[in-house]
Amino acid sequence: MRRISSAFLISAALLFSSAALGDTLAWDVTGQNTFGTLDLNTGNFNQVANFGFTPAGIGEVNGVLYTSLSGGTQLYQVNPVNGALSFIGDLSNGTFTYYTLGSTNSALYMVDNMGTLWTINPKTGTPSMVGSTRLNLTNVQAITLSAGSNTLYLTLNNNIYTINTTTGLASYVGTSGSTDFGALIDLGGKVYANTIVYPNSVYMFNPVTGVSSFVTLSNAGDYSWGLAPIVPEPGSFGMLMVAAAALGAFFWKRRRAFVTE
Repeated sequence: MRRISSAFLISAALLFSSAALGDTLAWDVTGQNTFGTLDLNTGNFNQVANFGFTPAGIGEVNGVLYTSLSGGTQLYQVNPVNGALSFIGDLSNGTFTYYTLGSTNSALYMVDNMGTLWTINPKTGTPSMVGSTRLNLTNVQAITLSAGSNTLYLTLNNNIYTINTTTGLASYVGTSGSTDFGALIDLGGKVYANTIVYPNSVYMFNPVTGVSSFVTLSNAGDYSWGLAPIVPEPGSFGMLMVAAAALGAFFWKRRRAFVTE
């Protein structure tokens, strides 16, 4: 009975931790105001909540999710369990609004309707100007900032850029071809993007060659306006530690039994 319990504990802990640490799931916010998870390999979307407004994007800093109203000035923290929003702060400046929101691993960023890059204090929502991207935002069909790595990417229609987070300057990397991207995420060096043109699709973008390749269709119901990595909750790490401890105890007992036989 003890062996069955140990095996069950090990299996359950490993399965739970594996799911929690899966590297193809991402948080997704869509043009239909929905928030949920998107499997970037299969395109399967699971809705968690409806924000009631169109988000400018989504960012993640230190395991905390943030979103903002597209064309608005408000910053919110997102509860990943139920999608509940907690107001953080306002830009406090009527001359610019959130055009797109994203993040690196250490900071929250936005680009305003004039093409200027700002850092956003995640505790207060206070903006600090970095500098102009020097991009022409005339006739913009889609614009998005990435999340998930130390590199900040920006897509403008079908063109992809890296953003210098010290100066704000955009540097051209490549193009998606005829497909406009509305969301971008870097997961362990793999850069995924979601289209805002029919059919709703997930692509993988190679930042070295500037080439994009089709991955799968998405069933999110609408195009993505932001993607962010799913950072495991503390409980996930706890389960992983339980699994490691259970495995260690299991093999220690097996080794001890082998030695004494």
